Amino acid sequence: LSQNSDIKITSSNGSLVAEGRSQGGSFQWDGNDLKGNRVASGVYMVNTAKNDGTKGTVCKIVIVN
Repeated sequence: LSQNSDIKITSSNGSLVAEGRSQGGSFQWDGNDLKGNRVASGVYMVNTAKNDGTKGTVCKIVIVN
């Protein structure tokens, strides 16, 4: 990840689950949604935008509870 990238994690239906900013080129997600509840098992998309606004990394994360 680029330094200070915007990170958005969404569910498979496109709902925003978590967001933040990368620090030191990395981002750590605790697996909780914006309200602090553990997310359900499923596939989650990670979208980033670089500091200059250009699109960055896109990947998928699988959560199994």
